[in-house]
Order: sequence, then C-alpha cells, then structure tokens
Amino acid sequence: MKKILVFRNEVGDLQAVKDGFSMPALFLPLLWMIYKKMYLHAIIYFPASLIVGGICVKAGMPGMLLYIAIKVLIGYKGNEFLGKDLIGRGYALFDSFEVEHQLDAEAKLEEMKSLNGV
Repeated sequence: MKKILVFRNEVGDLQAVKDGFSMPALFLPLLWMIYKKMYLHAIIYFPASLIVGGICVKAGMPGMLLYIAIKVLIGYKGNEFLGKDLIGRGYALFDSFEVEHQLDAEAKLEEMKSLNGV
C-alpha cells in the first residue's frame, strides 16, 4: 500500500504527494524538480551536481560513490522536500489515504477535486 498525502491551498487546488521513495527524483532530479515547480531546489541542485560531477572525474570511485549517495538521498527525501515546498507555497496538509496502485490514487484525487468543486 502506498500512502498519498493531499495538500490544498486557499483557492482549493489539490496536490497529491506520495509518501516515500521517488523514482523520478532518483533518475531525473533536475527535471523532476522543475516539473514539480521546486525552482529553488533546482537552482541549488544544478551547480551542486556540476561540482560533484567534477569531483567524480578527479576522485574516481570515491567521487562516484558520493554522486550515487546524493542521488539516492534525493530519491528518498524528494517527496518530503516536495511536501515542504508546497507548504511554503501556501498549501496545507488536507487529507491522506492509502492505495494499491497509482491509477487508484489518481482516481481518488479526481473524486476529491469534484467533491471540493475544483
């Protein structure tokens, strides 16, 4: 079962965030951050990834392990960062629910949007 956190802003817009590991944040962190409108995180991540990439080239295997560790950390913490970013943008935790599959989560979110008039 996957736990889904639902955030709502003053206008009534709902955003769903899966609690736990994020595969898109692991494999494509910069694009994921931009897609999720986490612009400050993306601005920090981009030069940091260039610096770590340079360390990887110079240091070899230890640098590569650092790069992998950072990517795994972003995968584990990405959705938590997203939730905090939404709160910073005026959203508040509205509800949570558990689902088996992603499609169930999307259907539940659409149902919540229709009940809230969004």
